[in-house]
Amino acid sequence: AGGPFGTAMLDELLKCGWHVVILARTPSAIPLRPNSTVVQLDLGNHSALVEAMRGAQVVMCSVSGRARTGVDSFEMQKPLIDAAISAGVRRYIPSEWATDHDHPAAQALPDLVYGSRRKVMRYLKEKAASGEIEYTLFFSGVLFDWALRNGWFGFDISKRHARIVNSGDLRRVVSSNAACAHATARALSLEHFDATANRSLRTVGGFISQNEVLAVLERLTGDKFTIEHISSEECGRRGRAVLQRGEFTVEAVRDLIISSAYSKSGPFNWGLEDNEWLGIKTEDLHAVIENVVSTT
Repeated sequence: AGGPFGTAMLDELLKCGWHVVILARTPSAIPLRPNSTVVQLDLGNHSALVEAMRGAQVVMCSVSGRARTGVDSFEMQKPLIDAAISAGVRRYIPSEWATDHDHPAAQALPDLVYGSRRKVMRYLKEKAASGEIEYTLFFSGVLFDWALRNGWFGFDISKRHARIVNSGDLRRVVSSNAACAHATARALSLEHFDATANRSLRTVGGFISQNEVLAVLERLTGDKFTIEHISSEECGRRGRAVLQRGEFTVEAVRDLIISSAYSKSGPFNWGLEDNEWLGIKTEDLHAVIENVVSTT
């Protein structure tokens, strides 16, 4: 709950009336808020985890994956899932909110990219099948504001540089941190809680292409960006070459995900069906871009 994603999630849950217990590796970094409690996270202390989770309906993990943290997702989340089961928690939400991991293109990526997250999902589904806990998987597309700030959408705003994949016209599903948080809160509302058990949800903040983003960035900054063109196939070759050398880097993971995302039917491409029945509106993506530019 200390980073932008966790903060957005905490804001939305508190706004919706949830009492939130935050398990934090560095509790002092989490500002104290009404209706929230901060507890030291110790993955090796099962009894302490159980005590912290006792009485909770939902346990949610919002820690980033291995590419950004160096922490294996399954090794981190299995103790949380086991403790949640011991504490009688009804539902566990794993750290996802991006790629559609059920999609064949995502499943075809090397295990070093998504293998650990697939293990988390398999483990959760096994536990749900035996009636020990429920789960909800949230797939929300590219984490838009994060990806714009960190170059994962192909833009270095400070250097006015764009790396455009293929034609740049392919539109993909994106969601801001706030949109992900809103979708999660809607799914956990009394209206939808039962219906969202043991299923994947594909929500949409909006649809946008790299060329659309480029046009907005150039308008907002008043500058022309230098443009580098690259094919999705080349991105894939580059990423796989790094992994085959025995290296695991953020850049290699990014290239492989981009290669998959910009294939003809990549794992960031779905419709508004889940938005509609959950009552979720799409967001103003131009406003998201403007906010990123003004704070970069």
